Amino acid sequence: MHRVLYKCVEYMAYHYAEFVDKYMPLSPKEMEILACQNRYPFKAGAYRPDYLITEDGRLKLCEITSRFFAHGIFMSYYSEAAADKFVAKFPGTHRESRFEEMIRYMLEIVGDKRKIFVLKSSDKTSEIALYKAFYERMGKSVTIYEANEVEPNIDNWKGNFVISALNQNDILSYSMETVKAMIDSGMYNDFRTIFLAHDKRFMRLWFEDDFTDRFLTKEEAAFIREHSIETFVCAESGAASALADAYAHKDRYILKHYCLGKSEKVFAGPLTSEEEWKNLFDSGAVKDMIMQPFLQQRKFHTVWEGTPFDDYVCGMMLCVDDRFYDSGLFRTSSCPVTNKVDDRKACAVATDCASLYAHGDLL
Repeated sequence: MHRVLYKCVEYMAYHYAEFVDKYMPLSPKEMEILACQNRYPFKAGAYRPDYLITEDGRLKLCEITSRFFAHGIFMSYYSEAAADKFVAKFPGTHRESRFEEMIRYMLEIVGDKRKIFVLKSSDKTSEIALYKAFYERMGKSVTIYEANEVEPNIDNWKGNFVISALNQNDILSYSMETVKAMIDSGMYNDFRTIFLAHDKRFMRLWFEDDFTDRFLTKEEAAFIREHSIETFVCAESGAASALADAYAHKDRYILKHYCLGKSEKVFAGPLTSEEEWKNLFDSGAVKDMIMQPFLQQRKFHTVWEGTPFDDYVCGMMLCVDDRFYDSGLFRTSSCPVTNKVDDRKACAVATDCASLYAHGDLL
């Protein structure tokens, strides 16, 4: 999956101008930023494709999270800690992990630069505290600037190792001088990852021969379509039939804002009232959204601190530049949309040991 998906991400980074007008229109400022970024070779940075587990056990990519640097990467340490405890509890267990290899690469990308600057929006994130501690432990100086401090301090951070934890609105509010300083500093993530790969409309292109025929084999295109959720761009005239069906049968679909994250402006039909659902269509709000079939997901019986749950599980792929570091932690929730109601964490264990099946805190 990573091999085929990275082909899509990389091809779009270099050839976006051939597709955005028709499939995912961007603002003039976004196009100016991308043109400036295109002066440099593509360096994807850290991005995280997420996937669901269907009732029949298939894995389906549902979106890519790539606005913020290293989202999910350092948090996956907790899966590593859980795995260590599991191995200690059940001697003879064979453990595989690429976490240390991934963390070494996260240090390698900084190179010999001693100063790291994190430029951040007000969005809540727990990842910054983790990678700040990591880089400081490795002898780096880490300074965090809030969004409104970025431009006044441009002379401090430009030319150093710059990390973006900025949302799209804050980026677009800056002058092109500031944006160019970010680009020239080799900021992680690349703006092509932030504005193209993170955009949920990008997934619609995976189902478009006009896109995939240029760089994927027929087998590769069939593979990524089989393992991804079909995506409709609500603003496209070609989505009219699907939208009409969704208007009449809300429980079959889920609506998502095309560029937000953290489950913001996500409306799953089965979890949304008829009135609110139809108002999204009647008000025109769906024009800023993509739509996907609402898939029935497999549930796993879990016990957390003595409390039983029947949880849905969402997995992630940890990707940095052109490298893949396997799955990180798994998120579980009693709600089919993670982050909406509750959000717990898990790691995967593959076993044929029947005595472990009834173990209370194993999926």
